[in-house]
Amino acid sequence: MSLIQRENKVGMKKGSTWGTAVEPTTGNGLYVKAHTPPKGARKIVTNEDEFGRGMATSGEVLDYEAQSGSMSLRCYWEGLEPIIASIMGIYTADSTTPGVVKHKFKLDPVLDSMFYTFAWDEGDEIKAVNSAKIVSGNFTYADGLNMDVNYLGDKVAVTNWTAPLGVTYPCEGKGIFKLSNATVWVKDDDAADFADGDKLFPSGVTLTITRGFEGLAVTAGRDCIGEPIEKTAPVVEVTLNFPKKETTTAAYLSAFHSRDFKKMRIKFLGDLIDETNNYSIEFNFPKMMITEAPDFAQDTPIPTTIKMKALKASANPTGMDEVVPYIKLQNTVTALTGYPAS
Repeated sequence: MSLIQRENKVGMKKGSTWGTAVEPTTGNGLYVKAHTPPKGARKIVTNEDEFGRGMATSGEVLDYEAQSGSMSLRCYWEGLEPIIASIMGIYTADSTTPGVVKHKFKLDPVLDSMFYTFAWDEGDEIKAVNSAKIVSGNFTYADGLNMDVNYLGDKVAVTNWTAPLGVTYPCEGKGIFKLSNATVWVKDDDAADFADGDKLFPSGVTLTITRGFEGLAVTAGRDCIGEPIEKTAPVVEVTLNFPKKETTTAAYLSAFHSRDFKKMRIKFLGDLIDETNNYSIEFNFPKMMITEAPDFAQDTPIPTTIKMKALKASANPTGMDEVVPYIKLQNTVTALTGYPAS
């Protein structure tokens, strides 16, 4: 028997037909800190609710419930490309610089059909969610940049694939993004491009992307849900935590009351790939609204929390490429295929 966390693997691979599992293989491995897979629950009915029965005498196993799972991962310089693409929806890549790939993930307000098989070793067998959609992703800084992912799938099954899971990892030997190499810029959305004076210095950064996927009711001839649809609009929120109240953070109470719209960029740098290009991840928000009056804790030295929500801009603000949030990731991973480019 294998040692579950030390030896068993987790993989994720893009599917083409909902309900049909595809085996994760080369480059499909995920290094996860924690994985809570769905347990394959099904609806059960017993007959104690019938008149004249003092106790249940029989039961039936009905259809599968919608299968929910979650994962927690470190944000290595390489390896999260498919997860980010599945949450944002639109993907392009620039490989014109030899040895450097510039991935760009743009938020699609109405996400296209995009789903995956999630598989994991469990002792000496492999289990998998045949098809699942990622419904939310949460980037947060906690001893390095991390990402928590929630997914919604159809059913859990024990596969007939040869154990252990035959995956390899694209991020072997790569580092993680650190706060010491991060820069946060915030500025009025109708102002000039970002400059040094627009930098903020938070001690904590949280970015949450929530897609409005919902599983539909099981229909005739099926024993599980069909492909979830995005019933509500995506929500992108950013929370900045500051260790103390300063002039720049104090101004956000007035900005909240005045409904001042902002633009924001958060960028993490890694080591050099070549002489001029670094590993990097960059979060861009063309239009942000402060959604709550800033929280100034009544404690020395008055810690501060600022919460914002991303909106769609009417035109590209100065210094921005898009009217919706987008993420740029620079590394050496080969460009993804099979994702919508517009």
